[in-house]
Amino acid sequence: MEKSGGREVRQRSIGTENIPNVAKNGLQNGPETKKVPSRYLSEVIFGYILVYMGVLFLVAFWSYHRLPAPKTVAGHGGTGEFLEERARAHVAEITSFGPRPGGSRANEVFCVEYLMKALSEIKKMAVPGVHEVDIDISFPEGSYTMDIWGGFSPYYKKITNIAARLSPAKEVVRQGEGAHDHSLLLNGHFDTVEGSPGASDDAASCGIMLEILQNLATSPYPLRHDIIFLFNGAEENVLQASHGFITKHPWRKNIKAFINLEAAGAGGRELVFQTGPDHPWLLRAYSQHAVHPFATVIGQDVFQAELIPSDTDFRIFRDFGHIPGVDMAYVSNGYVYHTKYDNLDSIPPGCIQRAGDNIQALATHLANSSTLHEGIEEDPHGSMVFFDLLGLIMVAYPARVGVILNSVVVGAVFLSTLCRRRKDFSSHPVYLSNVLRAMGVIFVSYLAVLVTIVLVILLLTITKSEMSWYANPALIAGLYWAPGFYAMLLVHQWLGAKLHTVDTKANPWILEGVFFDANLLIWSVLVAVLTLKGIGSAYMPMLSVLFALVGRNVMWKGMKTLQEGTKTMLVLTAYISMTVIPLTLWLYLMLLGYEIFLPIMGRSGALVTPELFVGFLTFVVVIMSTNFLVCLIHTCRSLKYTKAFLLLVFIVSLAAVISKVAFPYSGDPAKPAPKRILLEHISRSKHDQSGAIVDHDTYVSVLPLDYLGVRHMESYIPALKDAPMAECRKDMPYCGNPYYLPLLHVFRNQWILPGGEPQIDVETTFKLNSRLKKADHQNLTFTVSGPSHVNLFISLREGVEMTKWSLSEEKPLKTQDGTGGWVYFVCYGGGQPQDHWQFWLDLKVPGSFADTDPIVDVGVAGLHYTDFTQSQEIKDFLQQEPDWVYTIPFLGVYDTWIF
Repeated sequence: MEKSGGREVRQRSIGTENIPNVAKNGLQNGPETKKVPSRYLSEVIFGYILVYMGVLFLVAFWSYHRLPAPKTVAGHGGTGEFLEERARAHVAEITSFGPRPGGSRANEVFCVEYLMKALSEIKKMAVPGVHEVDIDISFPEGSYTMDIWGGFSPYYKKITNIAARLSPAKEVVRQGEGAHDHSLLLNGHFDTVEGSPGASDDAASCGIMLEILQNLATSPYPLRHDIIFLFNGAEENVLQASHGFITKHPWRKNIKAFINLEAAGAGGRELVFQTGPDHPWLLRAYSQHAVHPFATVIGQDVFQAELIPSDTDFRIFRDFGHIPGVDMAYVSNGYVYHTKYDNLDSIPPGCIQRAGDNIQALATHLANSSTLHEGIEEDPHGSMVFFDLLGLIMVAYPARVGVILNSVVVGAVFLSTLCRRRKDFSSHPVYLSNVLRAMGVIFVSYLAVLVTIVLVILLLTITKSEMSWYANPALIAGLYWAPGFYAMLLVHQWLGAKLHTVDTKANPWILEGVFFDANLLIWSVLVAVLTLKGIGSAYMPMLSVLFALVGRNVMWKGMKTLQEGTKTMLVLTAYISMTVIPLTLWLYLMLLGYEIFLPIMGRSGALVTPELFVGFLTFVVVIMSTNFLVCLIHTCRSLKYTKAFLLLVFIVSLAAVISKVAFPYSGDPAKPAPKRILLEHISRSKHDQSGAIVDHDTYVSVLPLDYLGVRHMESYIPALKDAPMAECRKDMPYCGNPYYLPLLHVFRNQWILPGGEPQIDVETTFKLNSRLKKADHQNLTFTVSGPSHVNLFISLREGVEMTKWSLSEEKPLKTQDGTGGWVYFVCYGGGQPQDHWQFWLDLKVPGSFADTDPIVDVGVAGLHYTDFTQSQEIKDFLQQEPDWVYTIPFLGVYDTWIF
């Protein structure tokens, strides 16, 4: 030992035993000087790492966007294979009718006529004695409650459902099995939101189902079970048509499972993002038979956490039909979702082919095997962990197996850390102390990344440069990833240096090993927490830990270079072996995450800046993509060029944003990123208890769906510069706002422009039919008529309670009304305008109320989305708006009544 400043410093050998004198750059022994090789890496390894990550990104990008070649009649006709050419022709015909909102002639007449004609032609093609095709059209009426978005109650009448049932002919029904005992349901919808031709959402699904039906009906091979093809005409009316089918149609009783086809984007690959509930046999069937698999349990965890502001018919079939299913949707290019850009040109060749290949293979398997009924009876419980490997193969295993696998990996890490003897340290407690300190450094580095991202968000907010990445996603790398990684480097260099000893300065690989083990522990803890919470997404960090653990113990120990002086390429090879698979999968998922969530930020409201969400998503990307690679920071003496590069990327990106070179929106039809506006001409009247109008106003409401409001629009529409914000009318239910969905808490900011009396082609009427009083209860019956979309806002006076109503058997749900009170929100969708419908309320009234005291306020909003006369104010706005704005104009007639 030698003393230094009163402290004993342990001088461990580094391969220099029995050499008496150590010089600065070598060993001196007599007249000869022997050079000691440096244990430090050149900074160039981080250049290689950037190239390595770039290559993996390109691989992930290629896999993510890879589509099969579309098949044609000329090349594959008569083979029974799915042909995109025929399916695309159906999509072209359906979209030729234009936007098809429920209740419009395009939806209820033209599209229905086309589908019925196409189905009739397929019925004629069915092979006699092998297949039977039954076609049914129905116009259900019903209501229900939905406990999402605060809670509301849809009610529908005379909406359209078209169903075709393909079943085995009587001659080929298996002995012991009755006709129609077991059915598989395929569901897609032909209606759209106003203004959108709906090629992907959801005409493509209709075209796919027609093509599959034709292929199976003309096959010489019979099916064992029925397949029901449901073309529903009111999905966009908050899932009403699927409810009408699964609760009222006579074919519903023998349905054992369903496949729901949806879209939240246009083109690309259809993603299986939720399955079940339970019934793992369904996911196994998909994993074994999907030709081009694309599925991840992460999507299921995210969607069921309601982080995506939309829903599908999956919820209806699951909650009201109590049947399991598979939910799949197009998720690419969400910028065109529910806009005029969702046309046939937005669906690239091969997109329909891959979806058709997958769905036809899965449906055929389920309809021909015993799985459809045996799975229900023998394998009804348990969830699955599932993901695809770059679209090549599916990995799926029961969640209970996932728990065991995760536990084994976590246990191996902790046993390795707690029990392994490290010869580089004087004792095991000293080693563990260093690992804990390294964990502290890593956590501080994560905090530094988060703080840096928050500072970037503040900078973008101060300079009014938010959402610049919306039309320019690559900017996220410069604005968030580069400064985040820069902060991580600084913390590791600064705090990591404090862990150095005489030994680690001479051999930095000791410190690298400490940080590697610390990373293993941190990510193992995350795996353990996610596993305990029952979150299937735990598989992703588990894979990172597994490959790091195995790679470290297998390949790393065979690298003699670490004993004799380090060679950069060998070290890089070792790290690649440990990270290539999990990192490629992570970049693949990263693309999916950004692909889904960036477009959603254009319709997520003004409640919270989307920079927070994008910043947090990028924070996760930074720490996941660099988790074990950061250990190499401690093997480099200097990283000045790496830091300079990151800083330069950030400065260039920030300059592009602040200077407005990078604009948030795009009106390019080939690559749109539009700003979305709801433009509503409103006529609003307040009636007193006698029915007389005591207040009336008209105006134009400009409701942007994103965080930026009317920013960037004032120079195009000067009236917006001094336009006042809408104020809550506390004397009217729901603040006097005729919203279609109960989303006032998300979309609060409205700008008010002057508007005269609009032309109202279809009057909205509301009448009290009867009022029956019995003890402390009052039963009120009303009749409503109006356009195909009518909303009710029912607000009870203080002390009054609703015991039941005719709109659902479940307990009525209420939502916040914006004033601190509560309102019952009812969405009506009808297949025919001016149709009359009734409902009643049963109210419990306190004894302190006099007979003449009002007990309930009702707001009635007639919403005219189709076939209405646009006012001059609407026309002027549409004429002035820039091409990067997508506006949905409509008319709202809102009356409030007191009873």
